[in-house]
Amino acid sequence: MLNELSKDMSEEEINEAQGFFLKSTELEWEFWEQAFYQQDWRFADIIHGGSHHE
Repeated sequence: MLNELSKDMSEEEINEAQGFFLKSTELEWEFWEQAFYQQDWRFADIIHGGSHHE
């Protein structure tokens, strides 16, 4: 399916799409790793006004 959708894309567009895919898998991995180890989100300090919840 992806081969069919990408047949009219330039090499630059394909590289960009690959980068988006890799970043999304990295973020997905981090999400499940944090859930498994019961870690707080790394930006919790900013969101919660300086109070970090671990």
